[in-house]
Amino acid sequence: MRNETILAYLAGFIDGEGSLMIRKNNYRVINPKYGDCKNPQYSPRVGVKNTREEPLILLKETFGGYLQKDKKIYPSISGFKSNKPIYVYSAEHNIAYLVVETLLPYLIIKKKQAEVILELRETKKEATKNRYKNNAEFHGKPYRQESILKFEQLYNEVKILNGSSIEGCASDSPLFSSNVLK
Repeated sequence: MRNETILAYLAGFIDGEGSLMIRKNNYRVINPKYGDCKNPQYSPRVGVKNTREEPLILLKETFGGYLQKDKKIYPSISGFKSNKPIYVYSAEHNIAYLVVETLLPYLIIKKKQAEVILELRETKKEATKNRYKNNAEFHGKPYRQESILKFEQLYNEVKILNGSSIEGCASDSPLFSSNVLK
């Protein structure tokens, strides 16, 4: 049941309750056990936490992804503790791209984050073309430096849009060019 009303509802739910992020994973780069990985991995992620399970079930039924019940009890800002369970929906990689691309026309608050995530997908496609000629040569070949810089720029742009700080970056860094902060 992927009609316009459902898609608009899910977009509004993500606008209000969700997160659209780019995840950066350095684990395989810094762990000597994985000597084949030469650069960080950047992947899209959609996440939503809520005390109501129904909208999250609808997200999972519509797009796929993961749904689980969180075991933590989170205190509210006022200090009131609720015994309500928290449900967590998450989607990564291709499912996250599907969620973002499908809901983009309906998003308002997180529209820019969605556009940056889709730009990541296109950038990765182009960078992968430049990375190898056939699959046999792919494994272990690093991305070109300009591709890594673009991935990092997109990653930081989404962090800025989400209100997160970027540690370790000088304001005159190319990652803070005027087109990133628009």
